[in-house]
Amino acid sequence: MSGTYSDVTGAEDCKLCEKGTASEGTGATSCDKCVPGSYSNTTGQSKCELCKPGSSTNGESGSESCSLCSLGYNAKTPGTGNCTACLAGYFADDYGSVECIPCSAGTFTDTNATISCSNCTAGSYSEQGAAICNLCGPGNFSSSPGAGSCSMCPVGTSTNGIVRGATSCSPCDPGTITSSPGGLVCTPCYPGSSTNNETGASECSPCPPGSFTAAEGAAMCEVCGRGTFADGKGQTSCTSCPSNKTYTTYKLGATSPSDCIGPRLLAVNRSDMVVMEYYDEAHINNTIGDIAYLVAQSGDWRVAQLSGEKTVLSNSNHLEIRRGVFGVSPVMTDLFCYVDQEEHGKYFRGYQTEDKDGRKCLTHCRNEEGVKEGPSCMVKVNGTEQMSPCGVPKCLWNVQCYTQDGVGYRGNQTSGTQNDIPYSCQKWSSDFPHPHTYHPSPSNAAKYGIGQHNKCRNPDPRNSSKPWCYTTSIFVRYVYCDEIPYCENTKLPVFYF
Repeated sequence: MSGTYSDVTGAEDCKLCEKGTASEGTGATSCDKCVPGSYSNTTGQSKCELCKPGSSTNGESGSESCSLCSLGYNAKTPGTGNCTACLAGYFADDYGSVECIPCSAGTFTDTNATISCSNCTAGSYSEQGAAICNLCGPGNFSSSPGAGSCSMCPVGTSTNGIVRGATSCSPCDPGTITSSPGGLVCTPCYPGSSTNNETGASECSPCPPGSFTAAEGAAMCEVCGRGTFADGKGQTSCTSCPSNKTYTTYKLGATSPSDCIGPRLLAVNRSDMVVMEYYDEAHINNTIGDIAYLVAQSGDWRVAQLSGEKTVLSNSNHLEIRRGVFGVSPVMTDLFCYVDQEEHGKYFRGYQTEDKDGRKCLTHCRNEEGVKEGPSCMVKVNGTEQMSPCGVPKCLWNVQCYTQDGVGYRGNQTSGTQNDIPYSCQKWSSDFPHPHTYHPSPSNAAKYGIGQHNKCRNPDPRNSSKPWCYTTSIFVRYVYCDEIPYCENTKLPVFYF
């Protein structure tokens, strides 16, 4: 009968098959061992039982039982002779596993038969069932271990050139930007723009009028200096006023050519067409008579013929000229700059029409009371009239040097020389030791700078071409103040702020 055998001829009784074996049918002379993946755990079995999923006989035959698969192994089907090792990217963390579990996103295992998965390091990621982690690509990052995906750097940041494996994004430095997510590097702002010193900017802003950037990557736009202007957005340089000697702007960051303040003389032909403009001292050759007249469009101008005839052409007036050669020079002192030494510009008489902030003046810029702020004018602020400084610069010419015949000199020199011997100056208000007629008066103070002092002046331009003074020596009536340089021979600017 099944489950028995007889290995002796003529035996009266059959023997039961032992554990681990089985026989089917009758007349068996021996029992068959259970094949790998099957077992019999009792005697007299007619057939072997298959191992359940998650177990095996470890490849052996004649097994009396099945063993659970070890950690890291699995058996998917009944009757498995040997448990199978989990492949890389999968694990089994329990005995008797039927299936291996895939590593979750953000983890991996790169070997077979593992019982757990490891987190991907920061800067990398993995999908489910990964045997390796992938580095984050350009412009992407993962900041923590175990990332299932990488994130794109937001606008205004980048991975600072790290092509793969970035763990963070850095804000763009001032002057650089990223305008879309996923920036590998920050791009410098183009010339004429900046990020307004902002860190992590996503766009560059054009420089506003009155400012500029000459190079790319500027954190901030530079304000145009005095004597220059920028009359539109996005400028890469500032435009200079017509003359860097006689012109300036009364404020930094000027935005228009009209902000340039200085003298301007027009030469006009007989057809009333402007043929030349002058902003500084110059010679006009009119020997063929092509120039009919001169117009002082801005400021007062001295006009002199070579014959010696001199004329002052006042602001907005014109002067007809004959054939010949003329010398022209602008009057700067007390028109385009003020003498701080004369009660902070008491005699200033310029034609400026705006205050330092560009507001329209309701009165002339003046300082007849000698206040420290210099020339001011009346302006209207929020419906209220108030005085406001005009921003006029202080004169250096005719203070530290003299121009023309020295009539405008207002410096502090108080001595002169004769035959290389120095002599101190006598006060203009005194007649000792030398009587004279150039005493302080409102007229002499305004025209020649004569006052209660002993400073070098020239109240006698008909007979003198430079500053001079009476001396305190009874033996020497007057001396020239030769230590005062002629402005044209110096590198001194005309004015300063």
